[in-house]
Amino acid sequence: MNIDERKEWLDKRRSGFGLGASDSPAILGVSRYAGPWRVWAQHKAQHLIKPAGQFAADGQTLEPAVVEMYRQRSGLDLLHHSFTVYRHPRIQWLRMSPDATIGDPEQPEGHFEIKVVFSSKIAPSLPSSGNLNMADFPVQAWTVQAIHQLAAVPTLRHVTIVALLPWFEIRTYRLERGPDDSPVRKAIARLAMKLRDFRERFLVGNEVPEIDDSDECSKYADWKSPAPPDWEKKSIDRPHRLASQAEVIAAYQYADAKKSERQANKTAKIARNQLVDGVGKFHRLTLPCGGSVKVSAHSSRRISIDDKREQP
Repeated sequence: MNIDERKEWLDKRRSGFGLGASDSPAILGVSRYAGPWRVWAQHKAQHLIKPAGQFAADGQTLEPAVVEMYRQRSGLDLLHHSFTVYRHPRIQWLRMSPDATIGDPEQPEGHFEIKVVFSSKIAPSLPSSGNLNMADFPVQAWTVQAIHQLAAVPTLRHVTIVALLPWFEIRTYRLERGPDDSPVRKAIARLAMKLRDFRERFLVGNEVPEIDDSDECSKYADWKSPAPPDWEKKSIDRPHRLASQAEVIAAYQYADAKKSERQANKTAKIARNQLVDGVGKFHRLTLPCGGSVKVSAHSSRRISIDDKREQP
């Protein structure tokens, strides 16, 4: 993907505080990769945002290949998009960038959202191909993205998630817009209102979302007062002040959490060694709760535990 073209495309998506389909899961707190703070920073403090990781870049590289693979398998006449941005005809800030569509490119009737699944944890959790169940689909971020895309392009009758799994199987999950009183249309209305409220408060307005656990936010929370240029000097020479009550609480929370983390890591390492030694050549243990312990045959002996105990 050309860097200049990509920058122009991103600017077009975000101009006027526009929100795309990848923003919705972050705003609603169901994304593994971002939260409300990152969406805010992408619009108002872009210098704080780190570039996308290698997996994201690989997914973008493979996207046209997956479109072609699915086109051949399904027989559908798909149009692959690279730098297209659709805007809602009335709500101009409500946007989406399509991966592949069918029908008139100006008024598409179907959108196909491409997902290249590298995660060995997510891939086995995905159900067989079929309709996308909004209530219990295992990757809620995909559900929210599909609802957003239906909201942004009123001509769409359906959105289909096309997922390429690590073993080169393609699974599809379809979400139909349905009649006026359908659950999907109600979900579209709810999402649009939540996006409108977020945009008015944090993008058009001057509020800043709460600090979250993202790397960018943790590192640059005090973005209005960056570190002084002599930050590398020894600590005693740095500017200082009394901590506020909120900072005192945060400092002690951090200290307690790090202490607990060290103890938890020690406990986990001891338990890991017991499991690796105990499993031996079977690579699997059955737990009384109905769950299981699996140890990979890989040299690093990765452990995964399916914990089915009832949570308190």
